[in-house]
Amino acid sequence: MLRLTFLLVIPLFIFTGCGDLGPEMQDTRTVILNMDFDQRSSSRTSNVSAFELSQYNTHLILAVPSLEYLTSSYRNYYSSFAQGLMNTSDKKVSLEIPLNTQMKIFAFLFKETYSLSDLISGYQEVGYYGESQPFSIGTNTNNLSLPITLIPVPGTGTDTDTGSDDGNDGGTHTDGGTHTDGGTDIGGGSNDTTPPVIEEFSGITTPTTDTTPDYTFSSSEAGPITYGGSCATAGSATTNAIVGHTLITFNTLSDGSYINCTITVTDSAGNASNTLTITSFTVNTTVTNVTIDTTLLAHYAFEGNLFDNSSYNRDLTEDTSSNITYSAADNTSNRSGRAALFNGTNTYAYTDNITLSDNFTIAFWTVPFSSSMSQWDSALSSGNSTSSGIFQIDFNDNNTRFCAANCILPTTLNSDVWNHIVITKTDSTDNNTIRMYTDGEPRGNASQITTLWERIKIGVNRSFGRHWNGYIDELKIYNRTFSAQEVADLHDSY
Repeated sequence: MLRLTFLLVIPLFIFTGCGDLGPEMQDTRTVILNMDFDQRSSSRTSNVSAFELSQYNTHLILAVPSLEYLTSSYRNYYSSFAQGLMNTSDKKVSLEIPLNTQMKIFAFLFKETYSLSDLISGYQEVGYYGESQPFSIGTNTNNLSLPITLIPVPGTGTDTDTGSDDGNDGGTHTDGGTHTDGGTDIGGGSNDTTPPVIEEFSGITTPTTDTTPDYTFSSSEAGPITYGGSCATAGSATTNAIVGHTLITFNTLSDGSYINCTITVTDSAGNASNTLTITSFTVNTTVTNVTIDTTLLAHYAFEGNLFDNSSYNRDLTEDTSSNITYSAADNTSNRSGRAALFNGTNTYAYTDNITLSDNFTIAFWTVPFSSSMSQWDSALSSGNSTSSGIFQIDFNDNNTRFCAANCILPTTLNSDVWNHIVITKTDSTDNNTIRMYTDGEPRGNASQITTLWERIKIGVNRSFGRHWNGYIDELKIYNRTFSAQEVADLHDSY
């Protein structure tokens, strides 16, 4: 197989930033990736000709969190940490990436000449794609070799041998025909044995009163869709998947829980994809206002979007300079369905459509990338200043804190794993007390705390200077104070 070796030369530049109440160093570095095309794999005797490589004019290189799962749909990962196009003249690309953070390099090759805006504005056909092993860089790292085995996308006209070569033809073929080297062709001809890869992009809000709900998944290849499980008899008017994101609308579903709906896609060569199990959902057309928790003022499940799943429809708005990305629906990089990734640099979302007094509860799940965060980096804030009781839930020295007039209740966070954080507030009948809970357990309290809600901001602090770095999922805001048992029950419900 074709392999690329990246040589990272660091550091070149050190960037600084301002904190909420004081300056802090932003732990990022600009690195140069030198694309060294080592055309021979250590596990193969075949190689790829220089002519074959010269046909690919655009190379998109992404730095993504190590939890991300690779597919040929490059739009799933755009701007996770950083992105850039290789300069074809010197075969180098410059990326600004965080220090001491587990990440991967993803590479996508295109035959046409594209700019980044071309890739954003429409899905372009990928020829090769691949990923490195997880890695991180520190202040003392001088170079690093990261081999990437590239995978050919079937149907792009590129065949890659999976057997051993006898030296007749170099091991790489582009005509889709029969060859004499004893290898097996993948893609481009009748010997295509590579199945499509499909994964969930946007799940179905649950419970839903919609009997014809929408669902979106991504596929590396086009082909007919087969519906299975409890959704098999309903099916959809959408019978064929496209490369990229396919939106399907289920035919009428009866009330009930759908826990085993599946989708498969079969390509033109007859290869069946992996079986995609749709995240469980419930259809309930008998829901009334009596069954709706009206104290739930906002619920952001981050299922590939910023929709509010409460009864109030207070959707978030993403800042124009932001580009929030989302995890795969793999049950490891999320708590329920998918999760939102905040990159620690410029990603945040907000709403002005909610105000609260005392007696409230804030709950959310997070995976903090602690090694890449500094003091004042905030998961949530309630306005645009540091006065009048506007507060933030932020990070400091591997702790999460509640900061209003002062920063209180520092509680240890577990880095790179899921943490459940709950903040409750009471009114004057309980001495205006703030309580902190993590993972269902009480961690401390403080009284006589003044709070004010002006604007909810997710992923940035009160002064817009410090951003959260990590996943956030299942953010809920209530206009009542949860008891300790309710907090534990909420944690245990996931």
